[in-house]
Amino acid sequence: MRVDRDVCKRGSDVSTSSSDDGNTTAEEGQFVCTECRQEITVNTAMREAILDNGCPVCGAPATVDAFEP
Repeated sequence: MRVDRDVCKRGSDVSTSSSDDGNTTAEEGQFVCTECRQEITVNTAMREAILDNGCPVCGAPATVDAFEP
């Protein structure tokens, strides 16, 4: 199986910051669906996708009010 190194490099372009324990994490927040109450930890890209497409679990429309920092 051949690995496309350009794809691997693109995946590492995510904005990250170091936490106090030394682990590297993407900017994260919480999404809580108003319909199914599912809680999902999301990064900025996931937040935008949920706002555009709705809850990934039940498909209910999402608003900015469903996100916590």
